Amino acid sequence: MTNQIIIKGKKISLAPIAGTTVLRASAPLKCSICGKYRPFFYNIQIHSGEPAMLICVAKCHRHLQKQLMSHIEDHFFIRGIDAPLSIPSKFFIYCRVSTAEVTHPKHNLEGQKDVLISFAYDHKFVVANVFQESCSAMSSRPVFDQMLQRIEKGEADAILVQDVSRLVRNATDGRRIAAMLGQGVLFQVITPFQVLNHNSFILQISMQEKERQALSRNVKRGLQTRKSRGN
Repeated sequence: MTNQIIIKGKKISLAPIAGTTVLRASAPLKCSICGKYRPFFYNIQIHSGEPAMLICVAKCHRHLQKQLMSHIEDHFFIRGIDAPLSIPSKFFIYCRVSTAEVTHPKHNLEGQKDVLISFAYDHKFVVANVFQESCSAMSSRPVFDQMLQRIEKGEADAILVQDVSRLVRNATDGRRIAAMLGQGVLFQVITPFQVLNHNSFILQISMQEKERQALSRNVKRGLQTRKSRGN
C-alpha cells in the first residue's frame, strides 16, 4: 500500500519496501532527527498520541536503536511500539565470469545459475530475476549496474551470488554495495557459504583487497628476482 502526503503543495508517495520496515519516498524528505533530505525512512511513533516521525535509515535509525530499542525474538520494540525486523523478501541472483572462455561446469554462467537456483529453492528464497554477464569486475559492468538500479527501485532487497568475488572485485563497487547495505536499501548479500550484512560485507571486501595486494607484491617480487638473475 502506498500513502501520499502533501508538502508545499507537492504530492509525495511513501511506499513500503516489501519484507522490511523501510519506506521509500518518491522525492527526498527531511529526516526528523538530522534534518537531512533522504529517500528511505522508518516511520516511527515514539510516544502514543503524538505524530509519527520519519527517521532516515542512512544514519539516525542507529541512534534510535541504541537509545530506544530492545529486541525480543524476531521483533523490536520502540517504547512499546511493535514492528517486525527486516528480512529479505525477494532475491536477485547475480552470475559473472571474467571471460566467455570459462567452461568449467561449476564456474561458467549456467553452472553458477544452476547452483544458486537450487540453493534458493532449498531455502525457500523468492527469486525475482537472474542477472548474468561475462566481463572483468575491474571494467564497466552494465548488467551489474542495472541490477543495483532495480534494487534501488525496490524490486528486490537481497543478492544471491556464488562468491563475493563474483560480485565485487574493486573498491568502488565494494563501497557502493556497502552503502546500500548500510542504508537498508539492500538487506543482505548471501552466498551458499555466507550471509553478509553491512559490517561483515565490509570485512569481507577488506580481506579480499589485502589478499590482492599481497598477491601483487609476490608477483612483483618474483619478477624482480628473475630479472636480477638474468632470466
